Amino acid sequence: KVEYICTVISFVFKPLLKTYFPNSTLLIDHFHVIRLINDQLNHTRKTIIRKHIKR
Repeated sequence: KVEYICTVISFVFKPLLKTYFPNSTLLIDHFHVIRLINDQLNHTRKTIIRKHIKR
């Protein structure tokens, strides 16, 4: 009867969810998606800044 499951981004849970809740829809917490995007943007920004400082 479980329709939706909201969890953090982790592929560890996916096999368990498919086994125990095969008809459910997996939802990912938007906070973690935004955090990952921000982390990657910061990494890219720092890489670009380091390249320009070396010149």
